[in-house]
Amino acid sequence: MKKKWLRRGLIIFFSLVFVVCAVWMAVILVDYARAEAMYDEVRQQVFTMPESRPTEDEGEAQPGQSVPPEEEEEELVLPTVDFATLQSINSDIIGWIWIPDTVVSYPVLVGETNQTYLYTTYDGSHSSSGSIFLDYRIQGQLSAPNAILYGHHMKNGSMFSLLMKYRQQDYADTHPDVYLFTPEATLVYRVFSAYTTQADSDAYTYDFADSAAFQDYLEKLCSRTVITAPDGYQANSSDPILTLSTCTTVTTLQRMVVHAQLVERIPLEGGE
Repeated sequence: MKKKWLRRGLIIFFSLVFVVCAVWMAVILVDYARAEAMYDEVRQQVFTMPESRPTEDEGEAQPGQSVPPEEEEEELVLPTVDFATLQSINSDIIGWIWIPDTVVSYPVLVGETNQTYLYTTYDGSHSSSGSIFLDYRIQGQLSAPNAILYGHHMKNGSMFSLLMKYRQQDYADTHPDVYLFTPEATLVYRVFSAYTTQADSDAYTYDFADSAAFQDYLEKLCSRTVITAPDGYQANSSDPILTLSTCTTVTTLQRMVVHAQLVERIPLEGGE
């Protein structure tokens, strides 16, 4: 009799565990879907992606000539961001990050602390996805020598999950540039270093005594990278960098960081 009741008890227990796990998974999936829908909605509202076009020198037929389709080259036409609408949604939105041909296309926020947008989306809604946000301690925000952005490593591949792919040279070679849009300019950064580190690493240094200290910091980043920097890259303390950070899911303290240095600043019409 005891064995019978024990067997029934175990069946009930494991059934309850299964139900709880199923409900929890459903809650997670609903949360993921809701966050994706919210970010898709804001992209449609403020992020306008024009169609690519052939370059001026190539891909255009001359009189009496035709250009084979396979020889046409497309010029990257930069999207536009409606910051007026973004600011009306949340004044903590300070920029927009975009990595071409990836899922990364999100507003960038800064809160009163680094907890403010850890589990809060751009419109103030609670979500496990949170937001892409700048370290609040950085003076100068996005114009600082090292602007550090954090984002979650989501299981559905959203937010900053793809940073893990930058451990692969092929991926870094085909996704070399990170675009950061601000109300004043479009900032183009080129990835030069990627590696895993710890949460308390000096990779998160944002305050430098002088240009020599910043130069030493850049050289450290170059020595740690698991990928090869683009041809001709040299650490240069005269140009600021962007540091992207996410969890690795290996341990709670391990992080994946990707560093990119500013290579071009494109002022917007009416901007500085």
